[in-house]
Amino acid sequence: MHNIGLRHRHVSRRAFLGQVGSGAALLASGGCSPSAGTKTNGPVSVVLVVLDTVRAQSCGAWGHKRNTTPHLDKLASQSTRYNMAISPAPWTLPAHVGLFTGNYTMEHGVRGYIYTDDAGQRRIRENALPDDAVTVAEQLYHRGYGTASFSANTGYMAPYFNLSQGFETYHLEQIPGVDLAKKALGWVADTEGPSFLFCNFMDAHRPYNLSPCPETLPGDVSEDLTLLDTLREKTLAHPELVDQTLADRVTGQYELGVANADRALGTLIAGLKAQGRFEDTLLIVCADHGEYLGEHGLVEHSKDVYQEAVHVPLVVKAPRQAIGTRVDWPVSLTQVPSTIYTHAGLPLAAGLPPLDIQDETFPVISENYYSRDWDYTDSRWPGRFDRIRTAYYAYPWKYIHSSDGADELFDLSVDPDEQRNCRETEVATYRRLRNRCEALLATRRRPREAGALDGESLPDAAIEELRTLGYL
Repeated sequence: MHNIGLRHRHVSRRAFLGQVGSGAALLASGGCSPSAGTKTNGPVSVVLVVLDTVRAQSCGAWGHKRNTTPHLDKLASQSTRYNMAISPAPWTLPAHVGLFTGNYTMEHGVRGYIYTDDAGQRRIRENALPDDAVTVAEQLYHRGYGTASFSANTGYMAPYFNLSQGFETYHLEQIPGVDLAKKALGWVADTEGPSFLFCNFMDAHRPYNLSPCPETLPGDVSEDLTLLDTLREKTLAHPELVDQTLADRVTGQYELGVANADRALGTLIAGLKAQGRFEDTLLIVCADHGEYLGEHGLVEHSKDVYQEAVHVPLVVKAPRQAIGTRVDWPVSLTQVPSTIYTHAGLPLAAGLPPLDIQDETFPVISENYYSRDWDYTDSRWPGRFDRIRTAYYAYPWKYIHSSDGADELFDLSVDPDEQRNCRETEVATYRRLRNRCEALLATRRRPREAGALDGESLPDAAIEELRTLGYL
């Protein structure tokens, strides 16, 4: 178990580095717009929940046949469900930065960068959120909100990466989501006035939480945690030869993790109801990214922008909303901040519509810069991840721009699994979307020097947390 508690007001990443260097201890601490529900006369409390690594296709409300997400499904039936919600990135760090700031990866610059190590090898290093970035938590804190984050992701949400900006209480602990939800509810019970609570439940992320859920997923699931590594190594080495029997066994483990994340959501909702806060709260539930389980010759996430990794569940319950609705057009998690600001009475950023406003001028995209270092440098699949991939959505079309020239075009209405590349048969559509995507990249991509921190390396504490979660 890893427990890092941090109480602060806008503690910067550099301040954290200073603490690490001096050995100082960290202190433990305990869309839709209002039109989709009933408008409130004052500040509304906000709860934002990330079901880490839960892909949409593994959730009942998005068509999955197994009973993996009964609490999320019930919430979706009484809220606004976004059928085609897209994460801005297929892994935790840039996805959360997009969720917190409303900016795409090309704009905020928090991602993987190539550098050359002392041995002359090309490597990947991730940078931290700059201190001058403005997050939802900061905006609400300055509006008089109490702000708290309770996260089980002790890796890329460690203080080094600076996602703690704006949170008065920042609690990191690698424990099951149910236990973390109870701690978050304790904070809510002790907080007066409007509040912003963020929760990240890691049960569906490696190592999958295999606690039995007989009430939802009866049956036996292997407890062998080496299966995922075996599937990853076999599949990445030979992507054309996926061991489907092994993939099915790992999928069973993953879906049990999803069920445990959903159980944590149920605990949180039940607690909010018991405290009499549920009805008047803006509750937003999503995932930061999904998971590959052999599809496209991939395993886990952070490797590409296919639907398994970027199509995520997203449900928004406005205060006192009880009637469920469904939105089918593509939306981005980067629209979550503007949705929160609409309810909180804060001004919106130009060009960033809340989730319930269909603005055809707003691009929905997802970006992946190479992959993580352990994938990028592995000699068993040399060069496979040496590329930048950008998915551009113009539903039903999805265009993937690839820096190595391997562009792809899919019609998601008839090919949701992205098996038939239409680049050569739908030439006019391909050229139109390619031009749009390239224009976007040319005008919005942040220059390398504004994002990368090549002169700094991760502190030992951050490296240990990333290794624990299978990142290193």
